[in-house]
Amino acid sequence: MSQKRGPYNSPRQMQRRRNILAATHAEMREHGLTSVTMKNIAERSSVSSKTLYNLFGSRDLLLLEAASILLDDLEASDAVQCATQGIPRLLAYTEAAMRGFEYGEFARHIISILFAAEPDHPAVHAQLGRIQRIAYHALCAAEREGELKPGLDLERLSHVIAANQWGVALMWEKGLIDRHGLELQTMTSHYLTLLPVCTGKRRRSLQDQLNHYLEPDVAPRQSQPVGQELKQQ
Repeated sequence: MSQKRGPYNSPRQMQRRRNILAATHAEMREHGLTSVTMKNIAERSSVSSKTLYNLFGSRDLLLLEAASILLDDLEASDAVQCATQGIPRLLAYTEAAMRGFEYGEFARHIISILFAAEPDHPAVHAQLGRIQRIAYHALCAAEREGELKPGLDLERLSHVIAANQWGVALMWEKGLIDRHGLELQTMTSHYLTLLPVCTGKRRRSLQDQLNHYLEPDVAPRQSQPVGQELKQQ
């Protein structure tokens, strides 16, 4: 995967980058992933192909940044931010992210890019580390609320959560499970990881949710939505 050139951080260049990413999203919505070529995006954005390559480096990196914008928006969405800080917000983010896999072509392609790329590339590192970061902040908030057993290595635990989620995503990307299985196994792995380290009401809440997910023939989307405990006013 080629490296993008830079720096391109002037206000004009940043606005141009935003315009290109907006054009990429529009092209995907209107015509599908296969229409997102560097030539088409350059024409749609009214920039030269040379400029597009200078800004992003490759089609894969352009798509990766387009996916990053969508995930940023998801993280900042009401569905996530209205959930209580801590474990409910982690579960709300994960559940919302799973819904994005309903549009599987783009999600599958992004996962294949991430797993094929060099892990030290900043864009790749940021995306692979996103769920770990969200999980770590959630665990810190849960610790402050007294919901976790004392003495836990929260960073290590957050890496376990991220590894589990990416492992399930890899199974889906390789066609070993369907989208239903992707959501079911991702959420179940979160509950099974968090239950042994949680205490009190949080542990009982997680156990109830896990029991529901493990009921036979219950689709994940039919379950009681997680993470909907609104913040205290």
